[in-house]
Amino acid sequence: MLPTPLGMTVLPVLFAAGLLAMWRGDALEWSQRSGDASNRCAVDQEPIRGEPVEAWRQKFDAVLLGPVVSVGRAVAVVREGKERKVVVVDVVKGGIVGRKTLDKGSDPSAILVIDGLLAVVDPEKTKTYRLAGDSLRAEKTVADGGGSDAMATAGLLLVREERNWKVIDPVAGKSRGTLRLGRGRPCVEQSADDGWRYVAAADPDEAGNFRIARAPVTFGASPSVGNPAGFVCGYVPSVEHAIGDAVTVVTTIDFRDHVYVWFPRALGDSGVFSEGGGGRVAFQAPPIVHAGRFIGFSPENVLLELAPEEGKYRTLVDAKELPKGASVSSPSRARNVLYHGNWALEIESRRVLWCIPGVEPDGPLVPAGDGRAVVRTKGGELVGFAEKGKLGAAPAAPTGKAAGTAATAKRAPPVRAPSEDAELAQRLAGDERAMHAAFEAALTADLQESWLRLFDRYAEFKLWDECRRIVVAAQKAGLDEARAQALLVRTTGKASSGAGNAELQKKKLLGEEQEVLQFHRARIVAAADWCGAHQLPVAATVLARRAVDVLPGAKLDVARVAPWIPAEFPWPGNATSWAEWAEALLPSGAKFLGAADPAWKRVQGTLFSEGSVALRSGNLLLFTREVAPEVVGPALARGEAVVASLAALLPAAAPSERSTAANEPLEVRLHASRDDYVGEKIAGGETPEAWSAGVYVPSEKVSRFYSRGNAGRPDPLGRGLHETMAHELTHHWLDARWITGRRSPLDPGIWLVEGFAEFIGQQSVEVARRGTALDDATVMSLDVTAAAARAGHLLDLAKVLAINAITFRTSLDGEGQRYQLRHTLTQVQVDPRSLFYSQSAALAFFALHRCGETGRNGYIELLASCYRGEPLGDVAKRLGFAHSEALSAAFIEFVRQL
Repeated sequence: MLPTPLGMTVLPVLFAAGLLAMWRGDALEWSQRSGDASNRCAVDQEPIRGEPVEAWRQKFDAVLLGPVVSVGRAVAVVREGKERKVVVVDVVKGGIVGRKTLDKGSDPSAILVIDGLLAVVDPEKTKTYRLAGDSLRAEKTVADGGGSDAMATAGLLLVREERNWKVIDPVAGKSRGTLRLGRGRPCVEQSADDGWRYVAAADPDEAGNFRIARAPVTFGASPSVGNPAGFVCGYVPSVEHAIGDAVTVVTTIDFRDHVYVWFPRALGDSGVFSEGGGGRVAFQAPPIVHAGRFIGFSPENVLLELAPEEGKYRTLVDAKELPKGASVSSPSRARNVLYHGNWALEIESRRVLWCIPGVEPDGPLVPAGDGRAVVRTKGGELVGFAEKGKLGAAPAAPTGKAAGTAATAKRAPPVRAPSEDAELAQRLAGDERAMHAAFEAALTADLQESWLRLFDRYAEFKLWDECRRIVVAAQKAGLDEARAQALLVRTTGKASSGAGNAELQKKKLLGEEQEVLQFHRARIVAAADWCGAHQLPVAATVLARRAVDVLPGAKLDVARVAPWIPAEFPWPGNATSWAEWAEALLPSGAKFLGAADPAWKRVQGTLFSEGSVALRSGNLLLFTREVAPEVVGPALARGEAVVASLAALLPAAAPSERSTAANEPLEVRLHASRDDYVGEKIAGGETPEAWSAGVYVPSEKVSRFYSRGNAGRPDPLGRGLHETMAHELTHHWLDARWITGRRSPLDPGIWLVEGFAEFIGQQSVEVARRGTALDDATVMSLDVTAAAARAGHLLDLAKVLAINAITFRTSLDGEGQRYQLRHTLTQVQVDPRSLFYSQSAALAFFALHRCGETGRNGYIELLASCYRGEPLGDVAKRLGFAHSEALSAAFIEFVRQL
């Protein structure tokens, strides 16, 4: 039985009411500005979720600016001896592929990259460089283009000079005019109509108030700014604000009513402003923006999450409670993962994904492609990191026109679809997942090659903006990063043709593009029809859904999908709903049970006899009152993965020890709400314990849990549901398929029964990012145990080992203690029973992963003895220790180091 999830502290409302709007998107730029860790370091790249590996390291006397990342290159200004140089590093291999000594004079104030064209800004000038092959070639110098700060947007440079921003075309090497945006660093972003708007902190007036101005910006030969619309903020900044230019406005692409204004010189006056009010919440550096919230460290080293729509902020963690070695650094973000220099946080779950204590960052960790990042260290180094599976996975991106042409000319070998390969079709017959995967591989390869040919067609007529768009589309279709970078390098610094017939050429090529997409849509539809004709309705429907994505504005062909709706589908005739379910069920291979299926007799007379659906996968029989496919589908897939993990981890038991129902699917019942769950009658007329989140009943061979709390919303990312399901399925699988329990309620060993289930439950949630080793030392059970150990509150080991099923119910009552966790940034209230679960799971991890083969084999043998009802004997000796005191000392030392 699994305890309910532990809570999180929310601190009181801080600022005025009236903050009503919410952000949806996040601003993206062509490059990340050195030191600016606001939403300009937020990029749409897959973050490093698993443990990162150092891919390369480059040492300099000092790193003055950067790194900035673009098209597979990390660019920085460094000092080597007495010289200042621009260096360009391959983000995959780590080799320096370009180096250029800068002119003598003032230190650079900014370095930016636009599509691979480098711009170095100093107070007197802006100079651009192009990476050609393995050399860095100087391009243009703009004599009147110097300034104290710079930013890149819309393919142009904005360079600050006093209170204005000069607009520079880096390709032409010319200044295009001046934008008078007031004091401070603005946020300039694209609007839906392809115009541009800005949000900026305007100059303070004589009274010390300042104004937030919002206005459209038109870039062209003469940039113009419309009449600024804005509002006056009511509190008085310090004199330092009035004379400082380094104010940063942090906002998001929607430009709703709220902006965060960050003052680096007087942090206490930073805050959120809107026409309805404002409030002061200070951050050390411009915070990142995610889902309408600001996240960053306060001047007191407290990580805060600020939610202006709700009018409150939340303390995530004090820096002293972070994982060991975690830095307090400028934040950056890749999708839903927050980086803080040398550690990463999954924002929704507050889960610390990893930490690299040996790295001392000097600025943000800059996303450098899917599963990659680059950071500058305090020791004057640039260090590249990659997820283990991505280390060395991609070749260095070719550079220059010749290399780019070779990359597109070298076509991938054709991939045959099952409909084109009778032998492949026969081998995959009846396997919907494998058949779908085979078709997907063939169709994806074909579509990628078509995108590459379209790129060449647009390049032929020098329509470079269209080429860049094609690269993005090809990447969405699965084009690998190295080939995409090679294509982008071909477009570097190039403006689309302005020839008189350019528009006619573009119109003609857009027509060709539509023909290509129509062809591919027809291929996907044909693949769907083939699967439908071969009695593979799920694969057919998922492919039909994929066909919709090929052409913008296309809709699901419900008439085509309708014949593939299984007769057992609970909502007959609803092709749209069936398409959603097909997508959700494909990973697990589950199928719906019809109303006449005899399995329904198992729930006759229960809450599940009405208002529920039933599905059967390879190992599971699920009755569920939760009918959202996005909840049920992943839960089934997770359950199948747990069964596979258990079968791989534990040795096969003798046939005589297995249940007579060992070959039957494991029956699970999923309630939609907690109230339904705790109200259902189980064996003996009892109901589940009020404190539990899930329960397995051996006499019934049934697992039960619920998907949503009483507020009606599932937990972030489904972690709680998946962990609960894995926990209960572990009990279920051990009893039904491994060794049918013979232990007496008076026998000790509940620490094995619940500890192993808790261990599997929490480790299984991390498999997607860490693999199947089940060796994540940062899961919550270990985190809680470590916090209790630091506070001196661990349960006595002898007591833990002696507890049986009776004393488990009677000896673990009492008030809990509150702990701040280090690897899931939250405070938790832990009562003795919850601590018993965590400590028992920590013992399982310790024995399986920190006590060698003796401990691992000993723990598995102890688990088998427990289920057989055999005496456990001397537990310490079976785990490889001389006596219980030695086991206890080693265990305590282990958890204190976590």
